[in-house]
Amino acid sequence: MWHGLKMRLYGGTFVVMNEQASESKFANEPCIVQKFDRERSKWIVALQRPTHGGKRLLVPETSINLGFSIKPEHIATESQCAQLVAEQGTCGRGLVANAPVKRGTVLYEERP
Repeated sequence: MWHGLKMRLYGGTFVVMNEQASESKFANEPCIVQKFDRERSKWIVALQRPTHGGKRLLVPETSINLGFSIKPEHIATESQCAQLVAEQGTCGRGLVANAPVKRGTVLYEERP
């Protein structure tokens, strides 16, 4: 887990650039957290849209909003009906069902 000025985020956390982004053309852009640069007090994030070619940005903490975080180790290993995918078209990371899922089935669990 990376410790920012106020935020604490895991590498791989999905965030969205907000309207306070230093480059307004990136407002509402989905990104993945790489790490926190303590020297510059900024987050290093990778843009997720294929049109950006994986470009990385150094952004202040006030420019990002939490999207979601699914850690691979949080997925139940006994589950054969879902898998974590790194990239699926233009949708980004997510959980994909490989088979019909019964109501109440545990697909992943997060530690407190």
